[in-house]
Amino acid sequence: MPVEKRLEGKKALITGAARGIGLEFARAYVREGARVAIGDINEARAQEAAAQLGDGAIAIEMDVTRQESIERGVAQATSALGGIDILINNAALFTAAPVVEIERQDFDRTFAVNVAGTLPAWRSFSPRKRQTTSSRNVSTSTVDSG
Repeated sequence: MPVEKRLEGKKALITGAARGIGLEFARAYVREGARVAIGDINEARAQEAAAQLGDGAIAIEMDVTRQESIERGVAQATSALGGIDILINNAALFTAAPVVEIERQDFDRTFAVNVAGTLPAWRSFSPRKRQTTSSRNVSTSTVDSG
């Protein structure tokens, strides 16, 4: 008896998916039958990740801090996948330093990606979301109390 895949026929766009937890989301989604767009600011790394995952994945260059980059990426993913059912806002970065050593420009960049960077993707995905009753938007975050 064939095993039912929980995401069969679904299409997902995952930001920050070229490595780390984003890549693991993509791997799990493909395993469960979804087609996935690997969105990442590093296009070469996104292409490598998509190649690892096979026919179920494509690479999309996206900078989550720039609305026009997100709109272009969402349009590319929509065209290539035949729509987007699931958006996972996963792009993130951090400065590996004690808080007293973090420079303001590093903090500003981290905030721009990790917090403000979710808005452009939500804005681009929302009109498409209204076209289906089964779409989902997931945003991830991490906290290091170290």
